Amino acid sequence: MEWLVCKNKTDGDLFMQSRIEREYMLNVLMDVEQEICSIVVKQFLTVDEAGDYLFEITQADKLINSLIK
Repeated sequence: MEWLVCKNKTDGDLFMQSRIEREYMLNVLMDVEQEICSIVVKQFLTVDEAGDYLFEITQADKLINSLIK
């Protein structure tokens, strides 16, 4: 199964979901003519790879934010 790391357009939060979950979500949103509120940042072959990437990016963002403040 393919896994995706996605980003909310409104607040920039990252989250993971499977390709199948995303396809279902997109189909429902298009059926009810709703805006698609996230984008795919990167795709992975395993949930572990996606989780590691999500963790690393989240930690890097926290470090950058702490240096800016």
